Amino acid sequence: MGNTVMKRIMPAMYTLATILASTAALAEEEGHAEPMTFMGDWLPRLVNFAIIAGVVIYFTRKPIRDFFKNRTADIAKAIQESKEDRERPVAALAEMKQKTNAFEEEAGQLITQASESGDQYRQH
Repeated sequence: MGNTVMKRIMPAMYTLATILASTAALAEEEGHAEPMTFMGDWLPRLVNFAIIAGVVIYFTRKPIRDFFKNRTADIAKAIQESKEDRERPVAALAEMKQKTNAFEEEAGQLITQASESGDQYRQH
């Protein structure tokens, strides 16, 4: 499931990385002796960034949402399983304590019976 999300996202990420790297390389080639202005330099950069960010968000919105929804479900399932895994040994421990108490009680009764039959045997 996570693998298919990665197969969908990775081409977009590679494309974005290529665009950003080529933009940086082109920006380095152009040497500006003039001061940067908002309308001349910053506005086109902001528009390009907005377009690229919009495209990335548009194409990765659903896979990312599905990933986090599935991840939430997986975490809830793991929590439930760990609670069940913890409850089983606790129940087994309580059962063993009950059996141990029953054995101790039975051993006490056997000792009492043996003592009584020994007393009766001595009296005869």
